[in-house]
Amino acid sequence: MIDKMKFLFHFLKFATDPTNTPEVFRIIDSLRDGISPEQTVKLGELYMQDPDFKALYSSHKPEYLNRPYDLKSLAQHRPNTLGHQYAAAMLDKGFDPEFFEYLKVEDPVTYFATRIRKTHDIWHTVTGFGTDVPGELGLQGFYLGQFTSPAPVAIICSGLLFVIARKDLPLLKNTFDQIVAGYEAGQKAKPLAGVIWEDHWDRDLNELRQQFRIPVYDHELQRQQAS
Repeated sequence: MIDKMKFLFHFLKFATDPTNTPEVFRIIDSLRDGISPEQTVKLGELYMQDPDFKALYSSHKPEYLNRPYDLKSLAQHRPNTLGHQYAAAMLDKGFDPEFFEYLKVEDPVTYFATRIRKTHDIWHTVTGFGTDVPGELGLQGFYLGQFTSPAPVAIICSGLLFVIARKDLPLLKNTFDQIVAGYEAGQKAKPLAGVIWEDHWDRDLNELRQQFRIPVYDHELQRQQAS
């Protein structure tokens, strides 16, 4: 059973600052820790239905989980590539790619959770969602369209508490627009949890998006439609 107090603590803490990404992972951890062994097995079987994720999990290559990304090296790739665009965004914002807590990987579920948190900002890069509040919740919407989990729902609900409390109608509309766009884009895209992004650093970002059918969130178009 879910540790309700632990979950509620992190749920409310994230609601005070939805840009606090580590709290996202603590919400996820509290949900995952609360499921039974039988439910864990079923969830793992569900994840393993994705042949790319199954291959990734079965590879047993530790570099896909715990090898740090060298941002300065990635930034040397051609400007239009995944590696350059990811590194440039991280360096520009002063983000640390090792900001998250590593999990002890014991099964497909913990592998999946670790891989998602390691590549979280890569997903930001390929989907076009920003790292502001609407963008973070938009990416959660994308996750929700990609895989079965209560975690994105909980994170979106927590983040919306923050947005509602601001009493800022343009912010509220922008946030809902990005959540809806994220969910729809997640459903249209190919499953991405098993993608080995590290093999694509030097690939043209737009070509990658086409290959994986990722609709990119167009901020300028949304601004024009809102005006």
